[in-house]
Amino acid sequence: LAGSRKGEISTMMPVLKEFAHKMHKLPQYSDYQFLIAGAPARSMEDYAKFLDSGDSFIKVLFGQTQAIIRHAEAAVVNSRHRLRLYCSTPRRLWDTSAIPLPS
Repeated sequence: LAGSRKGEISTMMPVLKEFAHKMHKLPQYSDYQFLIAGAPARSMEDYAKFLDSGDSFIKVLFGQTQAIIRHAEAAVVNSRHRLRLYCSTPRRLWDTSAIPLPS
């Protein structure tokens, strides 16, 4: 979840893209899709400028935030100027870290 304001998207999309690329390079995640829940007040144009043809495993979906989170094995969420990584277990979603954002 990159955030809903243009400034948050501009700050977070490069960070989330880098994270997705690092994860995608690992053999156990090479066939995963990385989904970005597009904010309702934003358009694809707000996100597309941060993605290129080498990012085919990264998708931006609108109107499906709850479904994305419900089916995700993990989520990286922009929350109060920090990235939070949530990993699913069979019974719960838990916060594993709070990573300060770049200045």
